[in-house]
Amino acid sequence: METQGIGMQIIYFFGVFCYVTCLSNSLNSATANNKLARERSLSIAASSLEEFRKYQLPVNLSEIAKLHVEDDGHDDDFDIPSLANKNPNIMVIGIAGGSGSGKTTLAQAIYDAIGEENITYISHDSYYRDISHLPLEEREKQNFDHPNALETTLLVEQLAELKKGNAIAIPRYDFGTHSRLVERDMTFPRPVILVEGILIFSEPKLLDLFDIRVFVDTEDDIRLIRRIQRDTVERKRTLESILHQYLTTVRPMHLEFVESSKKNAHIIVPVGLNKVALELVVSRLKASIRHYRKHTSAKDDPSKSLFQ
Repeated sequence: METQGIGMQIIYFFGVFCYVTCLSNSLNSATANNKLARERSLSIAASSLEEFRKYQLPVNLSEIAKLHVEDDGHDDDFDIPSLANKNPNIMVIGIAGGSGSGKTTLAQAIYDAIGEENITYISHDSYYRDISHLPLEEREKQNFDHPNALETTLLVEQLAELKKGNAIAIPRYDFGTHSRLVERDMTFPRPVILVEGILIFSEPKLLDLFDIRVFVDTEDDIRLIRRIQRDTVERKRTLESILHQYLTTVRPMHLEFVESSKKNAHIIVPVGLNKVALELVVSRLKASIRHYRKHTSAKDDPSKSLFQ
C-alpha cells in the first residue's frame, strides 16, 4: 500500500509538471522573439574581468561561467564599473527577479557569507500597503503584483536614513490577513544594506539608491513550478487557485514591470544561487566592508557601537 501511494504521488507530480510545461510553452511562444532580442541587448560576452571592465554594460553571468573571483584581502579585488557609491561608507545592493526565481535564496547566501554583523537585510514585501479597512474577501482580490500595492516611498525614505547612519522601524506585514501590524522591526545601519524584492528595479527613485543591482533571471516554467510547490505545501492552496492567480495577475505584472526592469541591472544571474555570481558579489561587498572599517572609526560606526 505504501509503495502504491508513492507511485500515485509520482504520477500526480509528473502530470502537474507536464501540464505546467505545456502551459508555459503556450504562453511564452508569442513573446519568445522579443525576449531573445532583449537578452541580446543586455548581455555581453566576457570571459575575464578585463573584458567586463572594458564594456560598462549589464553582464549576463551565464556567459562568463568560467569566471572565478578570489578574495585575497585587497580592496581592489573587483571593481564593478560605473558604480559611484552614493555614500563612501555604506554600500546598498538590490536583488530582484520574478516570483520563484531564486532571488531570496541568493540574497540569503550573500547574507550568510558576509555575516550578520556586516549587513542589513530588507525585504520589499514588508512595505505592502495596509488594506485592513477592506473586507477580507475584497483584500484577497487585490493585485499584489502591481507596484502600487507597495509603499515604496517609505522604503526610499528609510534607506536614505540608514545611509545617514540612522536606525529605522521597518513595517511588519501579515500576509494571512493582508494587513500591516502595529509592531515594527527596529533596524540599524551596517556597512552593507541588502534590499530584495520583485519590483525594486521598476521604481526610479529606488534605483538611484542602489550601488549594485543584481537581477536573477529564471525561466517561467521553473518559476511557476517552484510557486506551485511552495503554495501547495506552505500555504495549503489548490492548484486551481495558484494557476488562476498566476494567469490573472502574476504573469501579466511580471511581463509589464519585472521583465522590463531587467535592463536596469548591473549583473544578470541565471537560475538563482549561482556560484560564480555569489563569489563575484561577495568579493565586491567584502572589499567595501574593509574600506568602511578602515575609514570609519569605532566612534562613528553605528554597527560597531550597537553590536560590538
